[in-house]
Amino acid sequence: MRISFRAAWLSVAIFAASASLAQAQSLKAENAQVQDKFIVVKSVDSPSDGWLVAHKNESGKPGDIVGFMMIKAGNNTAVQIPLAGTLDPGSGIILMMHEDAGTKGTFDPKEDKPTMEGGKPVMVEVKIE
Repeated sequence: MRISFRAAWLSVAIFAASASLAQAQSLKAENAQVQDKFIVVKSVDSPSDGWLVAHKNESGKPGDIVGFMMIKAGNNTAVQIPLAGTLDPGSGIILMMHEDAGTKGTFDPKEDKPTMEGGKPVMVEVKIE
């Protein structure tokens, strides 16, 4: 009986650790709006340092890049992404994390590939208010 209790406890501990890791790796963002020539996002919780890249939302898939900004891991408040182009209120964007893999501090979409988690890019859909 003791062995099965330990095995059950170990599997619960592993499940809790993996659930915690999965939760820590997700990207969360809220309340995006266009102000002047910036996309302003009230709050972004990022799993890692890197580029937060704003893509036009094309039927749930990332389209053209409309802005990017370097952010730090953890909570980032009042993130201002310089807007390259136009976005209409009510339109959607996809915020996607990209690694800073090329020249440090310079965004290059060919070198700074999307941050991947479970074979998928770390991203979140946001509606512009």
